[in-house]
Amino acid sequence: MESERLFELGEARGKIIGKAEGKAEGKAEGKAEGEAIGETRMRMLINRLIADGRMDEIGRIIDSAEACRELYKEYGL
Repeated sequence: MESERLFELGEARGKIIGKAEGKAEGKAEGKAEGEAIGETRMRMLINRLIADGRMDEIGRIIDSAEACRELYKEYGL
């Protein structure tokens, strides 16, 4: 029957749209969570560098992702 076919078509479209919206929402939430974790990690690193009197390293991590990774590893962050 035509009404059943249209209902099934609408239901399928609704599932596709819902899935896409859910995926976009999940992606946005994951990005926000990742940014918060990264910011916390950076603050921890900066605090450790200050505590250890390594102020010169702060400028280095701003300019170099590699230097940042090295210090994360060194401090176990």
